[in-house]
Amino acid sequence: MLAINNVLTGCGKKTSTESEVSESAPVEIITLLNTKSEVATQMETLASKYIQETGITVEVMGVDAGADVQAMIKGYYLSDQIMQEMVESVRMITESIKESSIAITSSAESSSEIVGGIKKISEAINENNEITEQLNDTTQKFKSL
Repeated sequence: MLAINNVLTGCGKKTSTESEVSESAPVEIITLLNTKSEVATQMETLASKYIQETGITVEVMGVDAGADVQAMIKGYYLSDQIMQEMVESVRMITESIKESSIAITSSAESSSEIVGGIKKISEAINENNEITEQLNDTTQKFKSL
């Protein structure tokens, strides 16, 4: 099992009017801290694909061999920058989950209504079949008279 130590942060760019109008600013840059030089090429390839698919810039920051990764991360932490970015990322993820939950609930309610409608149609078809059989029986009796 290969363990990859990476730190993921999203950087949103807000102006004062955007923060007043909208609760969440779109993510413009995602920064990855790659602490494993042996996967640097793969990380860059994935970053390129992500940029092509989403239009969001992905910055992969590599760490030189022998560098003190924990000190680097601690520097970000102490600068409060990474924590603010992580809090904003978590808030955006939470909002997305809420929106997804609402959509799933709405879809489930619609599905239940559709199933109920199909059940009523099926019952009506069965009733029509019974009436058709009764009419056929009555028609056969009338012909035999």
